[in-house]
Amino acid sequence: MIGLLGGGVGWLGNYALGFLLLGVGWLIERVASLLAQVERDSLLASGFARRSAHVFHWLIDAGFIILATWRSELPQSPWGLPAFAPILLIFALRLLPLALPDSRWPHWFEDRIVVGFGLALSSAFLPFDSTICLAVIALIGTCLLSLQSAQNERRFHAPSKGSPNPQLTTRG
Repeated sequence: MIGLLGGGVGWLGNYALGFLLLGVGWLIERVASLLAQVERDSLLASGFARRSAHVFHWLIDAGFIILATWRSELPQSPWGLPAFAPILLIFALRLLPLALPDSRWPHWFEDRIVVGFGLALSSAFLPFDSTICLAVIALIGTCLLSLQSAQNERRFHAPSKGSPNPQLTTRG
């Protein structure tokens, strides 16, 4: 319900509040999911597991994309141009924890209230389209650099497989 309210407020032109309400809607769903899990665990019964949480998270992300598209000041002439950077932003936010699973900071970007707050601030105080584009470049660049350094580290510290010719290098 809060997410729909955020979409309505954004449609009426108050984008910053719309982004915040979408983030709060995500937070309310997470709290409800955690409470339902605690209840299922305490009852020692199978209970109903909420399988629709992932669908709800994708709907929140779609709400962010739609609000960011409405907020965009880019021309509408090539169809889909204002939606391109917001779509890339959401995909990059979903890619970050997968690309860097051992790091702790990418999991902050799984919190959609943090994303909503950041989008609200950039909508209110910064050039919105430029901020979205720079955020996409920063997120994808961070993923690429971290994955490249991890690959180089594995290559540099690869365990030795022994001598290539043990007959010449071992003592009898």
